[in-house]
Amino acid sequence: CSYLGIAPKTKESNKKITYGRINKKGRKLARSFLSQVIFHFIGSSEYYEELYQQKKKSRGTGKAIVTMMRRLMVIIYHMLKKEQPFNKINRRLHLAKMNDWLKFIKKVKSMKEEDFQKWEHDIHLKYDVEYKEKIRKKLIMNKKSA
Repeated sequence: CSYLGIAPKTKESNKKITYGRINKKGRKLARSFLSQVIFHFIGSSEYYEELYQQKKKSRGTGKAIVTMMRRLMVIIYHMLKKEQPFNKINRRLHLAKMNDWLKFIKKVKSMKEEDFQKWEHDIHLKYDVEYKEKIRKKLIMNKKSA
């Protein structure tokens, strides 16, 4: 965050610490790109949308944007350090998908092969590719056990 210039200035004297504005030591272009990306990041999850709205209400729009920029940079840092993808789960959507999946599992056991293939195609349209692969593996396992 300090490299990009979005970390707050810190003044320390004795035991008193004061935080000020962002230090702006990084490239201005990098901060401007990050400020444009941040609105897509905020819209990607209810959690980040809610956090942004709380910060915006209490501290103002500019400080809320900088807070979210810093939050995004910390996430990116940990993703790179741990070599893992971003995996923030939208709980409402996840529960809805799981409920749909459980309902369809009950139907699959009694399906004919052509109905199964049509339904598998519908899953591809409804869910993203990674989720589809997980469901497909579970369905094939359930089909074999039935």
